[in-house]
Amino acid sequence: NLQDLLLAGLTVRDPAVVETSVRLGNLLLSNGRVEAGLAGLEFAVDGASAGLAEFEAEEADSLRLAELLAELGPQAVRDAAEAGNLQRLQAKLKERRALLGLAQSNLAKALLHFSPPAGGKSGTRALDLLRSSLALARQTYPGGHENVACLLNDIGALLCRLNRLDEAVESLEAALRMIEQLSAGWAEASQRQLMCAALCNLGEAEARRGRDGQAARACQRAMELARKLPAGEEDLLDRAHYCMAFVERLLETGSAAG
Repeated sequence: NLQDLLLAGLTVRDPAVVETSVRLGNLLLSNGRVEAGLAGLEFAVDGASAGLAEFEAEEADSLRLAELLAELGPQAVRDAAEAGNLQRLQAKLKERRALLGLAQSNLAKALLHFSPPAGGKSGTRALDLLRSSLALARQTYPGGHENVACLLNDIGALLCRLNRLDEAVESLEAALRMIEQLSAGWAEASQRQLMCAALCNLGEAEARRGRDGQAARACQRAMELARKLPAGEEDLLDRAHYCMAFVERLLETGSAAG
């Protein structure tokens, strides 16, 4: 309960308060209380942002030391206790960044779903939130991660809706490269789901900018992957069929015009 946490002395910057605010905001949205739900997610973003800034300011010297020692390697730390303290500090920083990214991505998706149209202020704000979340994820996972690929896909899909097609294709192709790069560490079904979604988005973006051949290839790959997904993922197959039909209509229109 959010009120209980605040009465217990926790501040809006505390991770427990932020996590509860995200859950509460999503619950309110699912129950049709859009204004209250969006306010709850805004509260979570503000709290997480303030919490991260406060943590980085208070621990600035220790965090710089931790980064330096990480570059030098484990042999640079002679004291085991000190090494443990620095590892815990880095873990807290990672947690704070991940929490802010979570709050931002949840608010972005809520804005897109409950505050149409995407091309208005809500779309621009959602894009800013997703890009900020992506920057945090890249800081947390410099070698790449499934979360980074998911955000690249979400950003690409939104850019397509905003008719910023070149940027959309760039983001979606980056998502696909990362999915393939990290595929060895993923569950096969999870990898296929994200790749299928990214290919569908790429097919639509390519079709809208008149690159019909690339669009058709992306949609065909999406359908091949979707057919291999487990039961319960039929919506992705439907999306792949829709994208292919969309491309075929464009091709027919182009042929008729020629």
